[in-house]
Amino acid sequence: MDLKSAYKQFGICVEDRQRIRVATRKPTTSEIVLLMVNALPFGATGSVSGFLRISMFLWFLGVVGLRLAWTSFYDDYTMISREDCASNAAWSAECLFELLGILYAKEGKKATTFDRTFGSLGVIFDLSEIACGTISLVHTESRRNELVATIEEMLKEQSFTAKSVERLRGRLLWYENFVCGRQANVLVASLSKFINGVKHTQNMSDELGVTLKLLLDRVRAGKPIVVSRKLFSTWVCFTDGACENKASMGAVLIGPTGTAFGYFGEEFPDEIQSFFYRESKHPIYEVELLPALVAVIVWREVLQSCQVVFYIDNEAAKTGLIRGAGATPLANAIIGNFCIAEAELQLKTWFNRVPTHSNLSDGPSRQDFELVNALGCTRFEIPWSTVSGFISSRRG
Repeated sequence: MDLKSAYKQFGICVEDRQRIRVATRKPTTSEIVLLMVNALPFGATGSVSGFLRISMFLWFLGVVGLRLAWTSFYDDYTMISREDCASNAAWSAECLFELLGILYAKEGKKATTFDRTFGSLGVIFDLSEIACGTISLVHTESRRNELVATIEEMLKEQSFTAKSVERLRGRLLWYENFVCGRQANVLVASLSKFINGVKHTQNMSDELGVTLKLLLDRVRAGKPIVVSRKLFSTWVCFTDGACENKASMGAVLIGPTGTAFGYFGEEFPDEIQSFFYRESKHPIYEVELLPALVAVIVWREVLQSCQVVFYIDNEAAKTGLIRGAGATPLANAIIGNFCIAEAELQLKTWFNRVPTHSNLSDGPSRQDFELVNALGCTRFEIPWSTVSGFISSRRG
């Protein structure tokens, strides 16, 4: 349900009305006139807070007084209902607005009816599987097509202006934040360097062209976000890497009930050992990153759509995973593939630091399994061929 001309429906108090004036020019002359204000002036700072108080007041009345399952976002009210109660819920909301003298859309595209699939605030809600505890959300096709067309046009023209890139970045930030993905964070951030340049039209550089192509693939491949009961499941994953005689790593996964679920811990195969040590004489930074990627590969089935807290005992590795970008090409490849897996599995991730003496995976990373076996953990094998394919694909 959408309020009509929302701000104009709510008058200002008498004391403010006596003082507030808006200066404007007459349409036919250059003369300046001062106009009185009867309603909340759109664009004024105080109007926003004043209107939001009214908006939340209406929401509160609906929830507490009428038991409506609805949300409030400025002047938009999105309501869901059981099918057998839908007509009653709609009637109750309409009566609430009518009794308070508040105008809302009764016709046109904003006057919607209950449906299992509906659009609200530029997002499509699909409630067809709600009986199974699942709801999916996706951008409208028009919004996706608009972004695709904008990027394709820039690639076709092979030119850009700072303003066009800034506008694209803003739209992409909203788009990416909605899908809860960090996969394109680095790509979107890289657009910033093309915003602060000269104002006139410029030829497209190779760097900007590659960035736009990757962003285009990202927008095209975006999948609906699934909201399910699994969002209430929080897994805790401890990871650790070691570079003593040979590079090795380990991880321990703790389930939502606090019981130990599984672990892995192995030395790197000779081929991967040589690959890491070719990058650095002491590649502890990259070695500490790898078990996080391996964890989402090994335990993808149980972690899908869940909340996952990663405890890492290396500050640089933790920071890289939070930023979504590494400080070296190899680290970038590991983190980049982690972000891709994170988006595909729709993980809700959090990264934190854990001291070595509190890290459950410290033992497995050094081939000491006494503690994890005592906890009843199941051992999982690392699919090294898959891991090798991930880390050998460098990101720029």
